[in-house]
Order: sequence, then structure tokens, then C-alpha cells
Amino acid sequence: MTAEETFSYLEDNDVFSPIILAEFDFDPTPVRVFSGLGDLTWAGKTFTGLGNLGEISNPQDGNDLRANTQAYRLNGIPSEYLGIVLTENYQGRRSRLWLGVLDEYGQLAGDPYLISDGRMDTATIEDNGDTGSITIQAETILIDLDRPRERRYTHEDQQDLYPGDMFLEKVTASQNKEIIWK
Repeated sequence: MTAEETFSYLEDNDVFSPIILAEFDFDPTPVRVFSGLGDLTWAGKTFTGLGNLGEISNPQDGNDLRANTQAYRLNGIPSEYLGIVLTENYQGRRSRLWLGVLDEYGQLAGDPYLISDGRMDTATIEDNGDTGSITIQAETILIDLDRPRERRYTHEDQQDLYPGDMFLEKVTASQNKEIIWK
């Protein structure tokens, strides 16, 4: 079912349950969770239900084009799994959030709608003995627009990217060259 078919389902049916699906690209196994119970399979991926054990901060909304951050909190995590986050190289890895709908039988009605696509930045861990919580901060992909670019249009920089390419070989020699137009 497409997004249009999902909206049509919502118009035609009185019984449905909205859900949130989240995916965090940890290596080697991505973490996939959703706001329901049990397991949910979509697009060949299995999402584990957290029920009310997860929280998502309100995304910053507005008409202007800017980079925003999103906070995801997973509660009730067994303590033995908390250490994995400490040793994992997760910064810059992808995090995505979808809005979906379950029909009256608990089945996914159509394809969920992607509402956030970003990169994980920081993680905060709280250990309460047997269980704990993890709060993951993620930035939207627009944050890349604020980062300075360190590449230059020089022959040496071109060789780093494409060894043997001679396209920018004459750039340095042409910088201070006087050109007389007739």
C-alpha cells in the first residue's frame, strides 16, 4: 500500500492505531523499534515493540530551512546491553523515524511515512542496576550545510580523490598569469 492508500484507509475506517517506527544504524546490527507491542515486520525488517518504554522529543517545526536535533530515549534496557553503546562508533550513523498506522487487526496499513532522517550525534546512558535507559541525540542531514568544506580545487587535492587525474594540473600556474585581451 502506498502513502495515498494509507490516507484513504484512514478516511474509510474508524478503527486504527498510529505508531512510530525508529531505526538506528548501529554496527553490525541496526536497532529497530516501534511504539507498539510484539514484533512488526515491514520492508523485510523486523521492528521490536517497546510499548511505552520509548520517548521521542518534539521535533522543531517551522517554515524556515534549518538543521534540527531530535532526542530518542529507550527505557528498560537490560544493563548488559548498555555497555555496547559505550564501545560503539555510532556518531554520524543514520537514524530514521517513520509514522505508520495499524489497522483494526494490528497489521500495518500501508507504508509508513518517513518523518525524520538524520545522523546520530551523542548518547547518554543512565544505569539503574538491572535496567537502564539510553538517550540518543540525532541531527537532521541539513547539519551538513553548516560544516566547513576542507577540499580545495588544486592539483594536490585532486590527486587525493582521483590519483592520476591531471585535470587541475595547471591551476597553480594560471593563478597569477596576466592575460592580455585584444
